[in-house]
Amino acid sequence: MSLVGEHSRRSWRRIAQVYELDDKDQARLSVACEALDRLREAQALLRMDGLVTDDRFGQANAHPCVGIERDSRIGFLRALRELQLRDEGVLELVRPPLIHGRYRSA
Repeated sequence: MSLVGEHSRRSWRRIAQVYELDDKDQARLSVACEALDRLREAQALLRMDGLVTDDRFGQANAHPCVGIERDSRIGFLRALRELQLRDEGVLELVRPPLIHGRYRSA
């Protein structure tokens, strides 16, 4: 687990303690948390710099973090979907991952 943000580390630990996650689920959860960290970093840079930057010719272009934010959001939501998680500000589990058509109990 190589998570950057403290919120992601706490969320990862809380979810891993509550639910029985196999190695693949733990990897998916790490990917979700890392994508959330990257998403937040990109958003912070966009708040500071704005959505548009000028290139060397003075032409307005989308800030590079716009793409990073979009891609991180997509990766985060896909990882959540695979884990059957949803984000309500604190990465709350809706239900445990499926095992052979049945849900694991917490």
